[in-house]
Amino acid sequence: MRAVWIIIVTVLSACTAVPERNANSVDLAAGVSFDMGVAPPSLHQQQWQKKLTFSRAERSATLLSQLAVNQSGELRLVLTSGAGIPLLSMAFSDDEKISVSTQLATLPIDPEYILADVQLVHWPMQQLKAQLKGAQIQEFQRGATRVREIKRAHTLLLRIEYQGATTTLTNYMYQYQIIFTEVGL
Repeated sequence: MRAVWIIIVTVLSACTAVPERNANSVDLAAGVSFDMGVAPPSLHQQQWQKKLTFSRAERSATLLSQLAVNQSGELRLVLTSGAGIPLLSMAFSDDEKISVSTQLATLPIDPEYILADVQLVHWPMQQLKAQLKGAQIQEFQRGATRVREIKRAHTLLLRIEYQGATTTLTNYMYQYQIIFTEVGL
C-alpha cells in the first residue's frame, strides 16, 4: 500500500511540475519557451520588405521577405527567391496554429522559429516580456547599436543587434543567425 502511495505522489508531482505550454509556442532552450502572439495595435496595417540571410553551420540562404500585419494583428510572411518566385508562405493568428501553406524551400531553420524570430525582432519589449517563459529579455544601447538579449541565469540564449538598416539575430542555443536587411519597396 505504501508503494502505491509513493507512485501516486510521484506521478502527481511530475504532472504538476510540467509548465503550461501554449500551442503556438517555440522552445528557445530547455525550460525556455516563447509564446507567439498577434502584433500589437501599433503595428497593425503595416508591411515591410526585407532581405533575410539565414546561416546555420555550413548552410546559408538569402531570400526576400514580405511581412504584413492586418487590422486584427494577424501576421503573414512570404519568402521569395531573388527572382520573386514564392518559396514559403506562413501565417499566424492568435486563434489558430501557425500555418505553412507552401514550402518549396529547404531552409536551415524551421518555419515556426522564423515567425518567432520576426516577433522577437519587431514586437515591443513589454509584449515580449509577457510572451517569454523561463528566461529574461533585456534591451540596452551599446554605442550606436541597440541590443536585445535573452538569458537564462547567466547563459546567453539569443542576441539581436539593431545597426541602421541591418538587424542581426543570433540564436546561440540552436546555432543559427538571421540577418534582416531593409530594402525599398
